[in-house]
Formats: sequence, C-alpha cells, structure tokens
Amino acid sequence: MKNGLTPKETETIIRILEKYPDIHEVWLFGSRITENYHSGSDVDLAVMNSNVSGKVIRQVRSDFEDSNLPYFVDIINFSELKHPELKEQIFRTGQLFYSEAHLPVVNERKPGYLEDDAK
Repeated sequence: MKNGLTPKETETIIRILEKYPDIHEVWLFGSRITENYHSGSDVDLAVMNSNVSGKVIRQVRSDFEDSNLPYFVDIINFSELKHPELKEQIFRTGQLFYSEAHLPVVNERKPGYLEDDAK
C-alpha cells in the first residue's frame, strides 16, 4: 500500500500499537490513503474495535508524540465517532493498517461496522 510511510516509520507505529492488547484492528484513512499526502501530512488512524477506552487512546497518542516519527499521528476510536460522514469515509476508503493477528490484508472490509451503527 502506498502511503508515504517508510518501512521504519510503519514499524514504529506498529510497535506502539502492539503495546496495547485492547487494540485489535486499526485502519489508515485520510490523505495517506488517497495518495493526496505531502511530506508533512499527518497519519490518520482509526481503532475499529469498540472495547478500547478513551484512556488507552490518550496513552497511544502520548506514545506517538514521544516517538521519533516526523508526523503527527491522529488516532481515534471509530465506535465513538459522532460524525456519520467521517464514519462512512473511513469505512469506504480506509485500509487495514494493523491487526493483532498480523495478517498482511489490505482494504479488507468486515461486515457489520455500519450496520451496527444504524441500530
């Protein structure tokens, strides 16, 4: 997947995510997916499993800020998003970036994300 991240930067992000056993699946979205990024573009990540607390998200953000990554990494909990348009964009264009199973899957969709929100 072309996203402007070097293998070392990708590894740094994954190592941070691996520290948190509650995080099972993370999707990359935004300009890094549309290939509309530039050298200073941030990295937009969405945690797709709903059992991740706000405290964990804040800790992950802090770890990214303390890392040597040259980009701002914005990580959000998909299930807590209040904007249906953003949820739809992530679901439609986002790509699997990290899975606790470490499967090299790109752009796999799991049924039920949007259906669960409609209930």
